[in-house]
Amino acid sequence: MSTKIKQHPITDGYAGNTNTDVTVVEKRNNWGVFFIITTIVFLGLSIFLYVSNVQANKSTELLSSKVTDSESRYNDLDTRYSATIADIESYRGKNAALDSMITVNEKTIVDLQASLNKDRKSRQLNEAEYKKHLADLDMVITDLNSKIEMLQHDKNMLLVAKDSMGNVITVNTIAISDLQNTNSKLNTKVTIASLLIPEDITITGAETKSNGKESTTMKADKTEYLKICFNLPMNKIADAGRKSFYLRILNPQGSVISQDSSGIFDAVEKNVQMQSSITSSIQYANEPQQACSVLKQKEPFAKGNYTADIYQDGYLVASKKFELK
Repeated sequence: MSTKIKQHPITDGYAGNTNTDVTVVEKRNNWGVFFIITTIVFLGLSIFLYVSNVQANKSTELLSSKVTDSESRYNDLDTRYSATIADIESYRGKNAALDSMITVNEKTIVDLQASLNKDRKSRQLNEAEYKKHLADLDMVITDLNSKIEMLQHDKNMLLVAKDSMGNVITVNTIAISDLQNTNSKLNTKVTIASLLIPEDITITGAETKSNGKESTTMKADKTEYLKICFNLPMNKIADAGRKSFYLRILNPQGSVISQDSSGIFDAVEKNVQMQSSITSSIQYANEPQQACSVLKQKEPFAKGNYTADIYQDGYLVASKKFELK
């Protein structure tokens, strides 16, 4: 049986070849160095990537924090602007001058709020800018409050003056009212004193005869019309001029005899309007004189007692009863 000896692929057949051994060793050493260098490079790259990632995370967190802070500042300022506008509006309608100031200051705040909303879409709001906006808003509020205090002071001064003037007006009003009452009473007394009081009142029935002459009668069936005459005395208080007298003739049934020329007058003492039977108007010259009037009616006069009331300027100045038989 034969034994086969396994040959080394490199060394067999080359016994004593020193250069070959050196070459193998050198190749092995080169591979080791390459592996070490590669390991170091990968390790350095890993460390670099890790550090870069940490820094990137920190930058992201910082940016996120800045965005959050900026949004918080924008929200706070927007809330402050809206609240300030609402507070300012609560003062509106109390004073014309204050309304004018409110309009101006409100526009300033609205403009600031509009500028803020515009910046909000394009950039972040840092702490310094946030404080500047607050300072601008505080300046507007301080200015408005100062003007409100001035107006309030002026208002208080006016109220004091008004109260003082009110007391004076009250006193004067009472005095004027007393004077008016006194004047009214005096005017009433003068009016009454100037009335012309009829005297010697005569009321008779009358008819016209065939010859055209007037005949007096107190018989109802023969009376065609009533003739009322009275004398007016001289009254030095009364002014000269035209004087009107309203005559009310009441029939036996107590109804007012009226005709087409009858009128309405105000009865001062009763404070009502009354129907007159006839109106007698004269030109008075501060001398004694007579006044006469005639009253006709369509139907015959009835028998019975009649009453004639005479009014001047709304006052009952005379009354006379008569009878037609």
